[in-house]
Amino acid sequence: MKLHCRLNRLWCILPMCAFIAAFFIGCTISRSDSVPSSSSEPLPAATPAPTPRTLMEGIAPMPIASSYITYYAIQTDGTLIGWGENLRGLINYPDSLPSYEGAVVMMEDVAAVYAGDWVTLILCSDGTLWGVGSGLFGLLPERAASQDAYDPLFLMSDVVMAAVSSESACALRSDGTVWSWGGSEGFQPEQILEGIVKIAAYSSGHYALDIDGTLYIWGSLLPLEVDRNECWLTPQPILEGVTDMASTGRRLLVQKGDSSLWRMGWWEGYQYQPLEKWMDNVVYFTADLAVTGDHTLWYLASDTPSMIMNNVACAVNGEQGILALDWDGGLWLHPQEGDDSADAVHLCDDIWVPESWYSQQQSRNTD
Repeated sequence: MKLHCRLNRLWCILPMCAFIAAFFIGCTISRSDSVPSSSSEPLPAATPAPTPRTLMEGIAPMPIASSYITYYAIQTDGTLIGWGENLRGLINYPDSLPSYEGAVVMMEDVAAVYAGDWVTLILCSDGTLWGVGSGLFGLLPERAASQDAYDPLFLMSDVVMAAVSSESACALRSDGTVWSWGGSEGFQPEQILEGIVKIAAYSSGHYALDIDGTLYIWGSLLPLEVDRNECWLTPQPILEGVTDMASTGRRLLVQKGDSSLWRMGWWEGYQYQPLEKWMDNVVYFTADLAVTGDHTLWYLASDTPSMIMNNVACAVNGEQGILALDWDGGLWLHPQEGDDSADAVHLCDDIWVPESWYSQQQSRNTD
């Protein structure tokens, strides 16, 4: 499949102060008194869902996501909700929903959600993958570039993970094959890899990790000492001994088997940084956030990670702030790093913490 490598991300984001202020009206909570703190006590049992949830084997659950202008969260019963600046149907609702209080139900029985610039991919517990949003770049079937999809469109079955960049997307199926589509006029998935266990996306490309720990990359804005305009149309191996990855394009984070976090690419002062160890005991991370084994959330935008809050299971960054899920199923909106003018906001207590995460956490505690 021919991959377009131009970076024509058509940002339509308006910095509306009233939009942000509206979100913080109401249940503001003092960070010093009310934000969950870490504890040496064993983690509680997973927040029970009204109906026990059964996922297709191999699915990697992801209960929250953000496209930066939109936010998504999966409730304990598998209901996906969304809110934010609703560009081209990223939330399957015709209007924008500035605050959590206006969140709408998007789909039920959801196991993971993946937020892109133009489409939102929704993975259900039975392994079916669905999409809402814009018909641009052939990201959705049966939609022209000028058309939006508010009703979820079926994409494919037998999926355990998905990833979406600005102009393309890919899905990992249970047989280890990766299927890619986008960057074209029509929805035309094609197999590009096999023997893969994880995939990820950044603004202009994708990563894939095989069963032996080899990391592949394809796209542009590579985190390597290459020309900024260089583009790899097909997956190329760049590292070995990797267990997980996240990237903003020119910056790459990878994890190794000992839970250490390493970085490489173009970091402070736009100087190239060869692969170096950065943090230890990391249990979750994105391109700019990390959670360590003591449940502490860290902000990673600068050379020195800064602590944000405790008792965190996972988190994502967005325009309104950092959306954090605690181990009790509580959802919090933390102000952007460096914004001392606002306090963390507690949104709700009914968000799904996957049962498998508790098992993994308890296993780490006994190692």
